[in-house]
Amino acid sequence: MEGRSTQDSSNRCVVKICKSASTTTLRKITKNVLDKAEINRTLALYYKDHKDEYMCSICYNAIVVNASSAFKEHAIEWERGLKRQREENNLSMSESIFLLTNIIYEREVMGNDPPIVSFSKFRSVAESKNDRLSFFFNEIEAMACFEKKMRLNKKRLIVH
Repeated sequence: MEGRSTQDSSNRCVVKICKSASTTTLRKITKNVLDKAEINRTLALYYKDHKDEYMCSICYNAIVVNASSAFKEHAIEWERGLKRQREENNLSMSESIFLLTNIIYEREVMGNDPPIVSFSKFRSVAESKNDRLSFFFNEIEAMACFEKKMRLNKKRLIVH
């Protein structure tokens, strides 16, 4: 059974199109949840950023159990938005890295804040400072696709 939790102030549904105003049960986003969502084609790539975080039971059922068409459309639209951002975004890779290093410097050196070790937290902090960095993080996520690459490598090893 997937991890269940009662809602507290630190946990909330990470699904961008969540329509539940309040829910008492949250489900942990595990590798199994991500795999099922990918099979159902209800996986918007940003969910991978939120592994080990939570989604509400309503979204879980729509994404994982019922393969809701609304979430399939959301996954498709999110991917289209990513492609559209690639065309419209005018930040180069070096400009994005420059902005990120300044954010880290201001936060950790000037502000004496502890280092960020979670990708999703780092992304959240960086995007709150400069929303144009969303494209940079979306690109990293789309290019990485670690789970898919690992499956392909395993298949190649089995074949040889």
